[in-house]
Amino acid sequence: MNQIQQVKDTLARAKTKADLEAVETLIDTQERFFDIKDFRKLEEAKTWLSNFVANFEKRTIMQAQAARYSRRLGLLKRSIKWNLGALVAGVLFIYIWHGTGWLRL
Repeated sequence: MNQIQQVKDTLARAKTKADLEAVETLIDTQERFFDIKDFRKLEEAKTWLSNFVANFEKRTIMQAQAARYSRRLGLLKRSIKWNLGALVAGVLFIYIWHGTGWLRL
């Protein structure tokens, strides 16, 4: 999120094509996704890049939420499994203890 905020700040301060090329280098992608020369106006390129960063931020947030959800679900399942195992083991220990004859009432 800090990197996304850094890109947004740099993009907001961009005034020239060189500034936009610097923003493009901040975005860590395997391939160049656009060429600034393709855009007629600087504002057009800036708007496109801003939309790209906003969409990337939304995808990143959604992926983080999905990962957090799946991790919580996995922890909940593991907790239920261990607690049920402990309950069954406790009941069996009491049953065995009762069967040994140590309990005389």
